[in-house]
Amino acid sequence: MVDIIDLITSAVVTFVSVLFGFGLSLWWDRRKDSIAIKETRRRVLNALVADLSAMQVLLAEPNEDGEGVRVYRLPRVAVESALGSGSLSLLSSEVQQIVSEIDRLVKDCEMLTDYLLTAVGAEGGMGREWIRTRVRLFRSRGILQTKLPEAIEALTVEIKGIG
Repeated sequence: MVDIIDLITSAVVTFVSVLFGFGLSLWWDRRKDSIAIKETRRRVLNALVADLSAMQVLLAEPNEDGEGVRVYRLPRVAVESALGSGSLSLLSSEVQQIVSEIDRLVKDCEMLTDYLLTAVGAEGGMGREWIRTRVRLFRSRGILQTKLPEAIEALTVEIKGIG
């Protein structure tokens, strides 16, 4: 009878020990995953802030002729990487929306600049379409210039909130 009680006690202790080990392992894995996600978020946000700050500096530089028309290839490596890798989904919906809007504005500026340089520029440059396209480019650049500080501030707040 004592052997059966010792056997049951050993089985219960072994079972509880295994459960404790699995629980500890699960907790540790979740903790590591949580830390990895926080680090990924922090890296993505810092890269986005760097790209947006570089954009802001480039857009603030005056043109040599004073008209403000420049051919820009704005840095979008962090934005494209975040969009392509899916790491943008780790960020808040507000930040996702801001980054997507900035990316759209940058693409608009690049498209309009390319259009000015190729199709319209080949016709002599001062036709109605050239002026219309230039106005659209200035408008897009102006919106981008006003949105960039707001975006940088939102990303900075998000970085501080990671903890």
